[in-house]
Amino acid sequence: MVRSCLRAASAALLLCPLFFTAASAAVTVAIDASARRHSINPNIYGIAWAGKADLLALNVPLNRMGGNATSSYNWANNAQN
Repeated sequence: MVRSCLRAASAALLLCPLFFTAASAAVTVAIDASARRHSINPNIYGIAWAGKADLLALNVPLNRMGGNATSSYNWANNAQN
């Protein structure tokens, strides 16, 4: 049983490059650095779960909460499910 699983896994690994290389196509990317230039909004920068001293030391405009544990947090009710 184990050997048959190993054979199947080995065959799958050997065939993977065939699937990925067959669909590859040439891609050309052109970048015009002078097109519609504007400054970056400073409000997009921040740090997650920083203390007051860290925020001051790093001069960060935002202390954000987010991610897996806080995505269910309801700030209006101060509750989490």
